[in-house]
Amino acid sequence: MMRFARALMNGAALVSLLFLSSVAWAQTPEAATVGQEGSNENVLVTFRIGTIERGEHVPIKSYQLVVAAGTVGSRLLAGERVPFPTAAREPSGGGDDKGTMQTFVYQNVGFSSQVKAWIVDTKKIRLVAEIEDSRVRPGTDGEPPTVETRQLTVNAILTDGVPLDLTRVEGVTEQSGFVEVRAERLR
Repeated sequence: MMRFARALMNGAALVSLLFLSSVAWAQTPEAATVGQEGSNENVLVTFRIGTIERGEHVPIKSYQLVVAAGTVGSRLLAGERVPFPTAAREPSGGGDDKGTMQTFVYQNVGFSSQVKAWIVDTKKIRLVAEIEDSRVRPGTDGEPPTVETRQLTVNAILTDGVPLDLTRVEGVTEQSGFVEVRAERLR
């Protein structure tokens, strides 16, 4: 009798675990499009980055990226690989090599994003993104240059075709700024 009760409790625990696992999976973004009409659509994602002058958006950069809804997503890297000196040394050979040998490390500078999108319903799009915008700032008083970077992790619900300010930055640098995103279904 005790074995039967223990087996029954283990069976109930397994059924509960399976139920909870299926509920958790049903709440993931990937599950939001399973079996729904329109899950094979593309979404056009537009990022605008700029300054805020007298309370108005002044776009500086704009990027667009197409993402297949409900898939692994899309990635964009726009910019350049900038060399930064890391070390200088004298050549070790005893030949005619004269002068200093310089080594560099290269860093991506510009705009980078990785985006996933899901169609939630006829008017809503869920967007999950990693965004980075960077630029080189020259060094002052003989100091080396620096890379000014803004990174943003986004998990937002957007209305189809309506821009949304993801962030406003004021007081961090000398210029106030914004990052805006718009997602629209490509039918």
